[in-house]
Amino acid sequence: MAVESSPTEGLSQAASVHFRLLQRRFVAGLAVRWTDIRDAPDPRSVCAALHRLRGGAGSYGFAQLGQCAGELELLAAQGSGADLAPKLAQLAAEIHRLEAHWANPTDTGPA
Repeated sequence: MAVESSPTEGLSQAASVHFRLLQRRFVAGLAVRWTDIRDAPDPRSVCAALHRLRGGAGSYGFAQLGQCAGELELLAAQGSGADLAPKLAQLAAEIHRLEAHWANPTDTGPA
C-alpha cells in the first residue's frame, strides 16, 4: 500500500493538527460521497461526483484515492460502455482502507 503524501510538512504543529482534523472530516464524509457516485441517476452525475471526489482527495493529500477517482471519471466520461465495475471496486476498497486507517482517533499520521 502506498503511503499518502504529507501535506502537513512544513506547517506549524498547530496548523498540522488542524489539517489532520480536516483530513479526518473528509474521510468521515467518504461514505456519503460513495453513495452519491453509486446512486447517481445518470453518467453526467457520476462524472461530477467523481470529479468532486478527485479534487477533494488531492486537496487533502489522498493521492491514491484521487488517482482512482480520476481514472473512473475518465472512463465514465468516455461513455464507451467500458465495464466500470473493476474500477468501482478499486475505489470502494480505497475508501474502506482510508476509513479503517482513520477510524483510530489517536492516529494522526498519513494513510
